[in-house]
Amino acid sequence: MNGIAATLNLAGRTALVVGNGDDARRYAEWLDDHGAGVSLVAPAVRASLAAAAARRRWTLHTRELRDADFDGCHLAVAASDSRDFNQTVIDAADRRGVLVHALGCTEHSTVTLPLRTERVPEGLHRTVGSGRVYLVGAGPGDPGLLTLRAREVLARADAVLYDRLVAPALLEWVPPAAQRIYVGKAASRHALPQARINALLVDFARQGQRVVRLKGGDPFVFGRGGEEIDTLKAAGVAFEVVPGITAALGCSAYTGIPLTHRDYAHACTLVTGHLKDGTLDLPWDALVQPEHTVVVYMGLGGLALLCDELIARGLPASHPAAVIQRGTLDDQRVVTGALQTLPTLAEQAGVRPPTLAIIGEVVRLRERLDWFGSLAECTGETLAAV
Repeated sequence: MNGIAATLNLAGRTALVVGNGDDARRYAEWLDDHGAGVSLVAPAVRASLAAAAARRRWTLHTRELRDADFDGCHLAVAASDSRDFNQTVIDAADRRGVLVHALGCTEHSTVTLPLRTERVPEGLHRTVGSGRVYLVGAGPGDPGLLTLRAREVLARADAVLYDRLVAPALLEWVPPAAQRIYVGKAASRHALPQARINALLVDFARQGQRVVRLKGGDPFVFGRGGEEIDTLKAAGVAFEVVPGITAALGCSAYTGIPLTHRDYAHACTLVTGHLKDGTLDLPWDALVQPEHTVVVYMGLGGLALLCDELIARGLPASHPAAVIQRGTLDDQRVVTGALQTLPTLAEQAGVRPPTLAIIGEVVRLRERLDWFGSLAECTGETLAAV
């Protein structure tokens, strides 16, 4: 982003913060500490944010954002975990002539705030012509699940190529001068083809840059990390892999559905439910074993076919199953049911990607072990008592 260095005097002026979680609270506290009056807007807020608002006497509106919220504001901060929504805040602020800083959209923001909580390690210098690529797992969604190594790498990056499901807050760790390139993929829609992503990694590294390939979850679990490393190895480019918490582990932990349990499951299989030529090419015999948990990535579009196939291969129609939307995030939703009922329940609940499905007797443990479900969710039906 082109721009000039400047100092904002916000004393006695109003700053609007849009968001419902820890990032919104961090920015609101920072702005408050610098003398701004804070106005917060979000349909629902975390308890910690509501408590901070009450303690610091911020104006809190628990509803959708309105154009009128920008009236009288000198600065807006979009601090949600949705890059697309943060972009809508930028657009709304621009229409009102209000300066705006948005997580994950720094290149489109009109001001960059210097909020940082980690110092870039000293003594880490780049040697021109000796670039390096870091394949970094961003985790399942919650920014707090990023590893310390990943934060360190982001803090000294020269360029970051990031995916669609990467939490916008993670880009706040990237130096302001670093290039940010969105390469996200959705069903049938790719910002950049994989071959072009591979070529960019090589090109940046050959320019002597520290390049971060920031990927949702873990680079080696349905993340094409192996393909990218093949390219880097063939091009003679140095690289490092920084593991991340994959969606199966994150969603399991945040829904109270353990992947293994000595009374219910002794094995777990991770598969992708992405349709190919209208069919699912899965190792069916391995998926219908007793005391076994199946985790399906990217399977919402083929959920009905998946459940029908598992029933046809021998699993009972009453076999417990769950689908999780936006796992580990504040707006996580969980629909539980059985193989026979889950597709209809998910459709009735309006479940949308990103999702993860968990199939197995361990789903019965959710009601007993859930600790995160006090937030908004949708439970399709109550399973039989365990």
